[in-house]
Amino acid sequence: MMFEGVLTVSHTRQILESAGFFYIRTTNNDSKATGKIGISIPTNTINNEMQTFSLFTDSVPQAWLLSGDSIGYPDPDALDSLYYYIEFINDYEWINCDDFIEGPQSDFTVNIYKNPTLYYTNVYFIFDEINSITEFSHYSQDVFKHYMLPVGYTGKLFAIAYYDGQGHYYLEEMTIPE
Repeated sequence: MMFEGVLTVSHTRQILESAGFFYIRTTNNDSKATGKIGISIPTNTINNEMQTFSLFTDSVPQAWLLSGDSIGYPDPDALDSLYYYIEFINDYEWINCDDFIEGPQSDFTVNIYKNPTLYYTNVYFIFDEINSITEFSHYSQDVFKHYMLPVGYTGKLFAIAYYDGQGHYYLEEMTIPE
């Protein structure tokens, strides 16, 4: 997700828990075809707060827009209860099944010391257990910031830089403080 630039944030920069995303394009004689499509996304647990997000673009999405298409939640006693069922009109090419991460949020600043290069350094937070990743903004010189990290979530702070054809990284497990 990091290397492709597909992050789990909304267009308002809110962090999203993802149940999965995919790209789909249907054509008929080289023209885009539209119609109702149903998709099943497997999951270990059902989150009834999941919603569909989408984008109409060939490029990899940098942020997701709430689409309003429906997600079905099966009978918990059914054999196929560990799936989200999404039905949508194929006007979009990227579809994501997500939930907004809510609760207290924290501003978080990362200072990179001995940065081998300013222009090829990225900083991320990779969340444990919620299938989500967010990128810090390059604020100034060696400073990276994120303004909406949810307090109390655990994960890994990950910084990576490329210099002279080599990758340099820093990885630290942490819980987001207040």
